[in-house]
Order: sequence, then structure tokens, then C-alpha cells
Amino acid sequence: MVREKIPFFALAAVASLVTYAVQQQEGAVVTVEILPPGARVGTPMVSYCRYLGRLFWPTDLAVYYPYPGYWPLAEVLLRGCSYAAFRRFCL
Repeated sequence: MVREKIPFFALAAVASLVTYAVQQQEGAVVTVEILPPGARVGTPMVSYCRYLGRLFWPTDLAVYYPYPGYWPLAEVLLRGCSYAAFRRFCL
């Protein structure tokens, strides 16, 4: 059963490598050293809460949401607490 899926895994691996190479060549892939730890922690919290909010109130939708460069600490803390409360009470 696993043997019949090997070609699909190989195809997925090749597609992943090609996609990564193209994205890296175009500058879409950045190294971890470029983003400070605060941005790496704050961005997922803020983004998750924004996407969750747009699920219930779909305004200002776009295909591409530009990265603002930094998030205010108050917004990160508020979104982090909102995310924790959502996870605690809803899931």
C-alpha cells in the first residue's frame, strides 16, 4: 500500500524543491537572522487573530497582505491573550 504512493511522494518532493528554489531566487525566502525574535513570535499571533476575525466579519479582504515590518507590543499582547482565550474556551 505504501509502495504505490512512492511516486506521489517523489512528485511532491520535486514540486516542493522547485517551489522553494524559485521563491528563494525571487527573494521571497528570508533567513531567520533577518527577523528579530519579537517579529517571529508576534506575527503568527496577530495574523491568526486577524484571519479569525475576518472569518466572522469579512471586510478588507485581499489576496496579499503586506508585512508591516513590526507590530506594536500592545497589539501583540492583546491578540495573544485573545488567541489564548479562544483556544481555552472554544477548542
